[in-house]
Amino acid sequence: MSELFAAVRAGDKDAVTDVLERRPELAAERNAEGLSPVLGALYAGRDELVDAILDVNPALDVFDTAAVGRTRGLEELLEADPALVRARTGDGSTPLHPAARFDQRAAVELLLEWGADTATTDADGRTPADVAGDDTRELF
Repeated sequence: MSELFAAVRAGDKDAVTDVLERRPELAAERNAEGLSPVLGALYAGRDELVDAILDVNPALDVFDTAAVGRTRGLEELLEADPALVRARTGDGSTPLHPAARFDQRAAVELLLEWGADTATTDADGRTPADVAGDDTRELF
């Protein structure tokens, strides 16, 4: 596990900030599961670390962008490659899954406009509606 992922896992904001000050390129790395530090922090419930990671302006993929609700970036990615709306992570999630899970209403709406499939399931058989937070559940 990298130094940054260890700091994220520990929930140590000072360590995350320190690592990124020394090595900002680590904000774009992926762990063994293919998660970025942004998604690692979100899935670990360490929302307070996300801004520190985003502050170094890492390249975000369609899953990261959907998860943090950066709709402008999400739209740019989809315009460049519309097939990304159906992209899958190693666990079978589509971009709609993290957008719904992390209550990114505008990102969910945008993905639906681009034809995201609400019936698609991840490796655990969950649809985006199954993982949706309180603010996005009604969209399904």
